Amino acid sequence: MATQNDTAAIEQTLRGSSAPALLEALGNTADQRTVRLLQPVVTNPQADLTLRKIALKSMTQSQAGIAAMIQLALNHFVFQQATVEMEVSEGRDYASRLRYEAQDLIQDLRKQVRRKKPGSDQTIKQVEQVMDEIETITTNLDALLAQANNSDMK
Repeated sequence: MATQNDTAAIEQTLRGSSAPALLEALGNTADQRTVRLLQPVVTNPQADLTLRKIALKSMTQSQAGIAAMIQLALNHFVFQQATVEMEVSEGRDYASRLRYEAQDLIQDLRKQVRRKKPGSDQTIKQVEQVMDEIETITTNLDALLAQANNSDMK
């Protein structure tokens, strides 16, 4: 895909006004090698929120990107649970915040299913299968969190 010189030029462009178009173009390639360019944008809390959203959407275009997103979510919400800063608001405990995030992920996945995806029929079928599995896992997680919340309230 890109040589080291190309990668440097891409990284430079990602810091400029053409970044949104480039992020979308990287996603449209559906190439797993773009993940290493997209992921730093997604995980940078100082990056513009619009750019982070575009990069995240672009990551969904390849299996490697979806796998990286799952790993990021696991790292953030499961493995680094103690380091997650909780929003201080009435009625929002950790479980309800996780439920909110899970429901948001489910909605995003459903939106992605409706979009036309590039690639061969087999690739599209594999991506849709992975997305269905992620949705099932997330739905089950939401149900378990709801049960935990209900039992805590009793």
